[in-house]
Amino acid sequence: MRVLSPTERGQAGLETAFVVPVLVAIVIFVGGVSVLTTAQTDLYTATSLAALGASTAPAENGDLSQLYAQAAWVGTIEHHSSLRAQSLECQVPAGPIARGGYEPGDDVTCTGVATVALSRTPVAVIWPFPDLQMRVTVKMATSTYRGA
Repeated sequence: MRVLSPTERGQAGLETAFVVPVLVAIVIFVGGVSVLTTAQTDLYTATSLAALGASTAPAENGDLSQLYAQAAWVGTIEHHSSLRAQSLECQVPAGPIARGGYEPGDDVTCTGVATVALSRTPVAVIWPFPDLQMRVTVKMATSTYRGA
């Protein structure tokens, strides 16, 4: 076995001092990208389920559509620890029905806005920027068979 000279041992220590922080930063960066990707997917899922909930209410009942959408939104988005719900707006078209509901077959459009709280994740170690706001819009066709 070969014995390292003092300059070779110093070189290995210097290389380690440069490489380890870079590797740690890369791992945290990959974790941050993972958090953002998961948050985007969860926001899309919550907004899609809100649109689906709005489209399953009876066609003549716009208020019930909004209630279903809000329940689906809150119930889904609260499961992501670093995602904070900001707002959900669902546009249920007001057809010629007297009570303000949609016509069967119309589209329901929901827009969900949430903030990704990066400060609650390990990314906060290297991410000096404020939390990010994300917005997702989903359009869902209502059933042509849905009625009162």
